[in-house]
Amino acid sequence: MATVLDAKEQYELAINAARLPVWEYDIPNNRVTGNVHWHRALGYQLTESQATMRSETWLSGIHPDDIAGFEHVFSSDIADSTGFFETEFRMQTADGTYKWLLDRGRVVERDATGAPLRVVGISVDIDARKRSEEALRHSELRLRSVIEAAPVPFALNDDQGNVTFLNSKCVNTFGYLISDIPTLADWWLHAYPDPAYRQWVKETWAGRLERALQTNGPFEAMEVIIRCKDGSDRTVLAYAAPLAGEATPDHLVILLDVTEQRILEQKILTAVSHEQHRIGMDLHDGLGQQLTGLSLMLAALARSVQSGDQLSSSRELEALATLAGECVATTRAIAHGLSPIESGPGNFERALRRLADSTQKTTSLSVTLSLIDLSQLDLEQPVAGPLFRIIQEALSNAAKHSHATQVRIRVHHVAGTLKLTVTDNGQGFYKEQVAEGLGLSIMRYRARALGGRVEIGRAKNGGTIVRCTCRIESGNDFAAAKTG
Repeated sequence: MATVLDAKEQYELAINAARLPVWEYDIPNNRVTGNVHWHRALGYQLTESQATMRSETWLSGIHPDDIAGFEHVFSSDIADSTGFFETEFRMQTADGTYKWLLDRGRVVERDATGAPLRVVGISVDIDARKRSEEALRHSELRLRSVIEAAPVPFALNDDQGNVTFLNSKCVNTFGYLISDIPTLADWWLHAYPDPAYRQWVKETWAGRLERALQTNGPFEAMEVIIRCKDGSDRTVLAYAAPLAGEATPDHLVILLDVTEQRILEQKILTAVSHEQHRIGMDLHDGLGQQLTGLSLMLAALARSVQSGDQLSSSRELEALATLAGECVATTRAIAHGLSPIESGPGNFERALRRLADSTQKTTSLSVTLSLIDLSQLDLEQPVAGPLFRIIQEALSNAAKHSHATQVRIRVHHVAGTLKLTVTDNGQGFYKEQVAEGLGLSIMRYRARALGGRVEIGRAKNGGTIVRCTCRIESGNDFAAAKTG
């Protein structure tokens, strides 16, 4: 005959079958009883079906930061209308580490006044979930710290169109706080005030973002013009990337400010156009006129030959030779202006000496040269040309803007590095000239293209000093420097 189990036996059978970590708190006797599964959840290997510990011992195992939130289980607060409670805390395990638990329970017995006598609960191991949440929070904190420290404007927005974060660089560049642009709709309105342009930006942005998400590929950068809070405009390359691993992923937006680069590019294009015009005028008014004269003299010579006038023919041939020499000289002058340095050992030094000599002849500057270890240096044109132009521009600035009378050029080659210094005794410079001048911007551009740098400051004598340092070791992407 089948054995009929009473309610308590059925309860214990169900608990053990489900391996539920159950505990019971006897409040009048201040005693906590936990089953085997409850102890095993904390790392204790027990064989008996139940074990007992006092309440004080139990509380001593709770993480100090969690005691305040847990003590209400054993206080009068537990005697509410339902008697149910739920709390999360960290409990010390057998090996001394802490494990996150979720305790759920209720008051199962009260006295005549309603005060709780017995509480029963179950401890659910939530350690893995809590540690994952903590790791996620830590990861998000690190990400935001990196974004905040980045020298590039970054923003975060969620799938609901809320702007959730702007780093300091973004605020400083465009002037907007999150309170100014709490949503993407606010951003579109402020950043792109022209309705037609705003519509184009929104549609293009949405299309590129959709393609990036569908193909799992990179977002195709957009170049846009953003209206800042102060009314100025900035040219920006805008990128976007979804941040995976979140239920509602944020989108990281990178706004690379290329305003100064675009201004410099436009200035360079203008300068190139002016230079092309100047060369065209030189060819037309100089070499072109000389060649026209040469053509006319050849026609006159032909007539003299036909008439048999040998004396006239002789004089015209001499004049032709002279004019032809002038044409060659003009051609060489134009060629030197376009490419002032030929390849070969020592040519860079010779070009600098010619530059110093021509500067003294065409300006009021007295130029002193100090060239160290350049006599055998062989720089190819892609390196020599930009370095020559940097020195040439520094001399031009000294003559045109500094009102200098003396300039010293020092070029030192040591261990694969060229150090150029141009110092004048002029009136110095203004900070805005250093920041905005086209010539100075191009000098920096030329140096960066060679992996070098240009620094401009005030000389000891009150004038201006221009320094350029550039590596020219063999293997440089632009050229090799060879010493004989």
